[in-house]
Amino acid sequence: MVHDEATLKKESKLSDTTNLEPMVAIKCDLCVGREGGPACVEICPAEAFILVEQKDINEISKNKRKASTLRTV
Repeated sequence: MVHDEATLKKESKLSDTTNLEPMVAIKCDLCVGREGGPACVEICPAEAFILVEQKDINEISKNKRKASTLRTV
């Protein structure tokens, strides 16, 4: 996502956290088959994007559920 400087300054200030909208992950397929992976991951100066395999998501989710049940016992 690209912002102009004024928008970036406005959005970077602390906001009222009680009115935050939920964030939604999206899947972009514009770089499907691109050698080297998605362009956004490659060029993001903040390294804000990472690629995550479904098996890793499943493992993280399983571990969080397990940790949660251990805390409630």
